[in-house]
Amino acid sequence: MARSARKLAVPDVAEALGLSYRKKADREFVKSYSDLPGIRSSGSVMHVLTGELDGRLVTIFQHTYMIYTPQAPVPIIHSVYAVEGPQWPMLRVAPRPFWARLARRFGWRAGMELDLPQFNAAFKVTTDDEDFALTLLCPKMQQFMMDKRNVRWYVGRARVCLIYSGSLKPPRITESLDRLRRFWSLVPPELEAW
Repeated sequence: MARSARKLAVPDVAEALGLSYRKKADREFVKSYSDLPGIRSSGSVMHVLTGELDGRLVTIFQHTYMIYTPQAPVPIIHSVYAVEGPQWPMLRVAPRPFWARLARRFGWRAGMELDLPQFNAAFKVTTDDEDFALTLLCPKMQQFMMDKRNVRWYVGRARVCLIYSGSLKPPRITESLDRLRRFWSLVPPELEAW
């Protein structure tokens, strides 16, 4: 499917996966996701795909907002894959920028420290509940997240989100849905009732 998706447009991939497609979302939809990192309520949402992923509601979309520089306006684009989940505490896992990785070498620390040093070097974790974060981000989950270091994870408000910088790309849709399936397969059983 991933190979054939390279030749397809987003609506074609939605149809092939059995997801419904809308070209554009309204302001209420944008506001409902404005709690996510990098998603602004003043932005616009295009290419909304909705349906089910293993019995959970899934929503995929592309969000764009503009920043204005002295030279020209610059669009900031994110692709979001959101899956319905339990009412878990807020948790963010974000790649550390180069300067933060460099600063760690000199002893500067920000965010939670977890089991795997290479995970701590690659990602910053912030949460409302450290016990929850320690349970969810077990070593297997940390290893899984390190397989794709350029994405952000967000948990909270009864959803789990995978967020990429850049446009919604047809080949990435099936890969990202598989990544979300893998995430759910690694969730420790005790968290289903958290």
